[in-house]
Order: sequence, then C-alpha cells, then structure tokens
Amino acid sequence: KIETKLRDQPDDGLLLATLGLIDAGLSRKNEALAEGRRAVELRPISDDAVDGAVVMGNLAMIYAWVGDVDLAIERLNFLAKMPGGPDYGQLKFDPAWDAVRRDPRFTKMLATLEPVSPAR
Repeated sequence: KIETKLRDQPDDGLLLATLGLIDAGLSRKNEALAEGRRAVELRPISDDAVDGAVVMGNLAMIYAWVGDVDLAIERLNFLAKMPGGPDYGQLKFDPAWDAVRRDPRFTKMLATLEPVSPAR
C-alpha cells in the first residue's frame, strides 16, 4: 500500500521513510538505507521541523534495525536536543530501540532526557 501511495506521491518523505522502516524490518538493508536517506533529503528538518524530525527519527531507527548503531546513535543525539525528536518514554520503552539500548552512548543520551521530578 505504501508503494502504491508513493507512485502517486513520489516526493513524500514521510511515506518513503515508512517504506524504509518496512524494508529494514524485512532485512532489505540497502533498500531501507536508500529510502531513509532519500526521505531525509525530501523532508529536511530545516524545511519542516515537525515532520523532518519524524523522518530523521525513522532514519535513526532504520540504522538501528540494520545494525548501523553508530549512525543511529549519532542521529538520536542530534534529535534528542530538538523539540520534535523522540521523547524519553519512547526511547526507554519502545522495543523498536532494542538494537541500540545496550550501547553506553544511548544510555548517556537517555539520561539527559529523563524527566526531573519537581521539588516538593
């Protein structure tokens, strides 16, 4: 269905990023990486802070799923500083991030996002 929609909307970065995630989940590494990178080109954060962050987050997830942990962590460190990036709960509990969760750099980044309890 995503491929059909992409035929009608070939420059839709959100759709292309979704296809990249699907291909990553199906172990189609080369296709997933190409689609994720192209999606970021089509929907850069500089043009669209909200959807651009979503697309870059999807690229980070693609990197994680295909085993490119360094690139996944690099993108997540960037996104963690942005308002539209993944939040603490998503990163801590979503099983989609299991591939990078044990990396000390991920743990360090996650600690910077942990909500602080208000003083009483």
